[in-house]
Amino acid sequence: MPPQHDISGVVLKPFALGHWIYLEEYSSPLLSAELYPEPVSNDESENMNHCYRHILLFILVCAHSYEDNQRLYNDADFFNETVKIYEEKVIQYINKTEYWNIWKEIRTVKEYLNYYINSMPDFVESGPPSAPSGLDWKQNVYSVLKNEYGYSQTEIMNMSMRRINSEWVTFAAKNGAIKVKSKQQIDAEKKATELVAAIRAGKIKLDENGRIIPCQ
Repeated sequence: MPPQHDISGVVLKPFALGHWIYLEEYSSPLLSAELYPEPVSNDESENMNHCYRHILLFILVCAHSYEDNQRLYNDADFFNETVKIYEEKVIQYINKTEYWNIWKEIRTVKEYLNYYINSMPDFVESGPPSAPSGLDWKQNVYSVLKNEYGYSQTEIMNMSMRRINSEWVTFAAKNGAIKVKSKQQIDAEKKATELVAAIRAGKIKLDENGRIIPCQ
């Protein structure tokens, strides 16, 4: 079972491909690799309001299914009504939480995204890139899940990114495009990297037979 993630008292659904697509459509700065959104003003109050608006929008998107997000995007009245409901929930949570902090909430958002997006196992490419020319990764994954596995649009758009990563890796490995690294390979590479760093730092050296000699 995946862990439960909640932001300001609202439980989020597992982060799915549909959530990612709609957050991009809304130009959410919370998808950025940067920890915090860039300031939009010299006025700190305006920057706080900017962050709050985007946290509320993030909650709105990630608490709903792909079908609900389609309606939110296309029906202005439904969008405004739903924003009002969720804003009341968030305000109630803020008012009863003594040490509520907007920057802490943003870090929680990043932890949630990291859990789902950065779940790809280590692998090495063993063939040409599998993505067709002109298609981004999400479009390619959608094509694979629909055409190769027979999932419906609803199933794909509501599928968590952890499962999508797993399905894509399985497909790519089966077709010889990648080779998934074993735990032994990963551990050996880590030890080799640490050894090289120790040699460069002068902490150890190797004798003529390749044995490690600690430096005095």
